[in-house]
Order: sequence, then structure tokens, then C-alpha cells
Amino acid sequence: MRKKLDVWIIFIGLLFIFFILSPDFRSVGTIKALLLLIPTNGVIAVGMTLVILIGELDLSCGAVLASSGLIMARILPFGLPTAILAALGWGGFIGFINGWSVSKLKINSLIVTLATTFIVGGLSLLISDRPLHFNNQFLRIFGNEGFLSIPYTVMVFFLLVILFQLLLKKTRFGLKIYAIGGSQLAAHYAGIDVKRIQNFVFIISGLLSSLGGIILGSRLLAAGPIYGQEAAIVAITSVLIGGTVLGGGRGDMIKTFWGVMVLGILTKGMNLLLLPAYLQDMIVGSILILTLISSKIAQRKEIISR
Repeated sequence: MRKKLDVWIIFIGLLFIFFILSPDFRSVGTIKALLLLIPTNGVIAVGMTLVILIGELDLSCGAVLASSGLIMARILPFGLPTAILAALGWGGFIGFINGWSVSKLKINSLIVTLATTFIVGGLSLLISDRPLHFNNQFLRIFGNEGFLSIPYTVMVFFLLVILFQLLLKKTRFGLKIYAIGGSQLAAHYAGIDVKRIQNFVFIISGLLSSLGGIILGSRLLAAGPIYGQEAAIVAITSVLIGGTVLGGGRGDMIKTFWGVMVLGILTKGMNLLLLPAYLQDMIVGSILILTLISSKIAQRKEIISR
């Protein structure tokens, strides 16, 4: 509970700091722009949370995001539903490949998803070596407008956080995820089908990565082979800043939500302050290291207290 409160306090603190330092941060336009930036990384972070909770990593999110956007753009002339289903199906397929390789072939998830990142990235360049622009009324409204000043894409992100939080805390599937993250061997002896859960989690991650590509494409009305290159790193950083433990078994979607919000407001605030890109990367990296150190210290204290 304390970890969740700490992240919430960091968010409020950053909001206060940037509100004072940057006059532009106080504008309604800036808040709307911030809200529109969050969902793409947010939906991917939801999937990444599940992957990290079972003790794995998925580095292919960015490549799946870019390729899904391109697939949607290419198939859009044949109808929006077909384009969206094709994009989601592609993400689910890549997730299945990742999950099958990890669960059946016992290959380290870091290696598997790094390999699929290169393969999918190459396929993206094969689809198009330059950005594809499109004009679809529904996608434009979905990606850039909202209801009662809340963007539709933000609503999707909020709904996913609530849905998967309930899934983790109120269902047997969620309990199995925590059990596998705690100890795969113990989960196996407890009668849990570890391979099936692993595969399912990677499929969900692939689907949500594709959804991130659809959301980004809807906002920009464009898709490109290099769009979202840093999506995996951003998602992992958001999850860890939120307080989910790298290695599995501890964390939830509410923590990830606050991690996404903290990283989003930090990025937007630094851009408004015109900080150089290298300095922004150093600040985010430093915060991540401090978060990991704090998490490690908290774990040791908990072990000692037992």
C-alpha cells in the first residue's frame, strides 16, 4: 500500500513542479495533449504488467505496434473492421509465437522477444519503408476527440486498467499469474498449467501492443516502420516505476496506472521546459534506477521482518 501511495505522491509532486516552472503546462491544450499521449504507452504497459508478473519480459511491443499500424493502414481501403481485426490478429499471432517459444521450447523470453523484434521490424520495412498516411473519419474522432473533455483513447486505457485489475484480484486466472510469478515449479506442483498461462499472457501482450498501434495511428492518422521504437522500454519503465517487481509475483494494474501517469507527465513537462533529449533520457534512467533500488531495499526489509 505504501508503494502505491509513494507513486501517487510523486505524480502530484511533478504536477506541482511543472505547474510552477512552465506557464504552458497550465493550459488546457497541454493537459489534453498529455492525455492523448498516455493511452498508447498505457495499453502496452497493461500487457507488459502481466508479462512481468509471470517473471518474463516482452521486448517485441514496439515492433508489433509499428507493424500493426502499417497493416491497418494497408488494409484500410478494404474496410475499417477488416483492417482493425487484421492488426489485432497480427499482434495476437506474434504473442502466440513468443508464448509458445517460452512455454514449449523453454527459450528465455528476453532472447525470444528480441528475435521477434528484429523479424517483425524487418517485415514492417517490407510493408513500407516510409510512413503511410490515411484519412478515416472514425479513426480521427477516436484518436483525437472525446466525451466530456475525456479523450476516447483515455477511456479505453482506463477501462483496460479496471478490467485487468479485476482479472488479477478477483479471478482464478489472476491468482495463477501471481503463483507462476512467485515460483513456476511450485505453481506446477499445485496443478496450474504453467505453459498455458504463459502462452495466454504473451498473446494478451501482443493484442494490446497492436491496440497501441491502432491508437497511435488513430491519433496521427499515419503509421510507419519506426513508430513506437521505444514502446517496450517505456512500458517496462512505467511498470517498474509503478512498483511492480521485476522477476514476477508482485504488482498490479493500479501501480502500473500511476507509473504510466508519472512517466507521461515527466516526459511532457521536460519537453515544455525544452530540456535536451540526452538530459531527459538521463533523468528517466536515473529515476528507474532509484525505483529499482528502493524496491530492492523494501523487499529486503520485508524478508528481515519475517
